[in-house]
Amino acid sequence: MNIRKRIILFSILVIVVILGVLAIRHKYEQISDRFITHTNQVSQGITKEMKLTAQYLETLSQSSDFTDFLNDSNSVDKKKRAQKLFISTITRSPSYDQVRYIDETGYEVIRVNSRDNKVEIVPENFHQQKNNRYYFTDTMKLKKGEVYLSPLDLNIEQGKIEIPHVPTIRMSMPVFDTHGNKRGILIVNYRASEILNHLTAPDKLTDYVSTFLVNSDGYWIKGPSPESEWGFMFSDKQNEKFEKYFPLSNKIITDSDDGDLVNKEGVFFWVKFFPIEDIRPKYDTGNPHLFYYSRYLATKDFHLTIVAHSTIQQVVKYLFTFD
Repeated sequence: MNIRKRIILFSILVIVVILGVLAIRHKYEQISDRFITHTNQVSQGITKEMKLTAQYLETLSQSSDFTDFLNDSNSVDKKKRAQKLFISTITRSPSYDQVRYIDETGYEVIRVNSRDNKVEIVPENFHQQKNNRYYFTDTMKLKKGEVYLSPLDLNIEQGKIEIPHVPTIRMSMPVFDTHGNKRGILIVNYRASEILNHLTAPDKLTDYVSTFLVNSDGYWIKGPSPESEWGFMFSDKQNEKFEKYFPLSNKIITDSDDGDLVNKEGVFFWVKFFPIEDIRPKYDTGNPHLFYYSRYLATKDFHLTIVAHSTIQQVVKYLFTFD
């Protein structure tokens, strides 16, 4: 083979390699773009729901039927009118699990549940004392007009974690009678299972990518297995954290708000979502503590991290598929 033919073949080989590298890079960028688009849609959906819930709480707290009941809580008729308001509120979203008025002693006075498309006023003999629950004590510290946003955890009934598990975010605010006396809190339980159900890999990536959700402390909300999830809620699962499964990648992902990473643990894409920061801009009154977090963390520290992960083998398999 003469030199000219060798040069031509070598040039063709170089071109093929370059085109191959560009094609692989393009597919890698496709994974990143699809993941970012998907996570933005999920976080925007959460933000929208939380903003609406804050507005519903404020509207309910200022309703004349509810404030009339606060002024005269012994009136049966006024309580019935307030209960109708609660029913109206809980039917605004299929994700609302409970709407409650808890008085200043921590006792549930009005409670409306929504389960399996059935809305019901819970009878008084099933009301519970909640004065030792973090969301009650923290919300009672707030001022008029301030709204509390809880961590994402599991619902507790009668002192025990509800089975089957009910992932829950709570929004609440203190309420006052017309004389300015703090009379307890209004609280909405938001059923977060819908959020978790949307945390699947974007289209065409489900066979190659696993999508996880991790809280501020590194615990799995949605993890590699059901057994790994909600470790902070169980005394025997306190070590079920992201770092246990991915020790090499943990610090890099923890220390940055978003990015991608390739190492021997696999390929990672991640985005941190800051619920309080994202909700506040449209619902702020200028108070830096409009939204309050139970562990007194700074706003930016209260976050959820959406992580997409794939093994090297899965990524290689995807990169050499054609769609």
